[in-house]
Amino acid sequence: MKNKISVPRLLINFKNYKNSTGFNALKLANLIEKVSIQKNFVIGICVNALELKDVLRKVNIPVFLQHCDYNSFGAHTGAIVPELVKESLASGVLLNHIEKKLSEDVLIKTVQRCKSIGLKTLICVENIEMIKKILSFSPDMLLVEHFDSLGSCVSITEKMPDFIKERAELIGRDNFMIGAGISKGTHIKKALKMGAYGVIVSSSVVNVKSQKEKLIELVDAFI
Repeated sequence: MKNKISVPRLLINFKNYKNSTGFNALKLANLIEKVSIQKNFVIGICVNALELKDVLRKVNIPVFLQHCDYNSFGAHTGAIVPELVKESLASGVLLNHIEKKLSEDVLIKTVQRCKSIGLKTLICVENIEMIKKILSFSPDMLLVEHFDSLGSCVSITEKMPDFIKERAELIGRDNFMIGAGISKGTHIKKALKMGAYGVIVSSSVVNVKSQKEKLIELVDAFI
């Protein structure tokens, strides 16, 4: 695995919720940056392609893109070109999220393309065989999620401990993040005990009444 220092241990995926797009994307990004400074703890965010440049202009925290393609410059209408993501100064890109699944062939091509230009990757994986293949490309960080816990009020750490343990043994401690149903500080503490480097969350921050209060709770679980 590559050096993970540039990958934040807490990453907030904005997805495409109304509370985290358009003007609200900038508002939430600013709040996250303020909490990051207040707590002296790096918090990263993951935004869609339309929000990327606007958010990057407004904050100095790590900003990841939610997806990119393997295409290079050329006649590829609609493609998100990795070189342009890197030129934007994004911190990296999230690939193969459960809500944006890629075929094995496309995922491998995309990982190789990002690696070839030095664009950092956070790769979502479930299947053991796929994990083995992706590890051969020295990814920056792997994200262990499972569809059954995604968007759930029940954390994957509570619902599927054996699922995580099996993957942790294969990937290695501190070389993966956990997502799906992570919504409380206690979930984060359990994820860290399971060997995770960090976690990715979304609706538990984006769609709550007191976003600042929730962010502080999550950050405090690391400290």
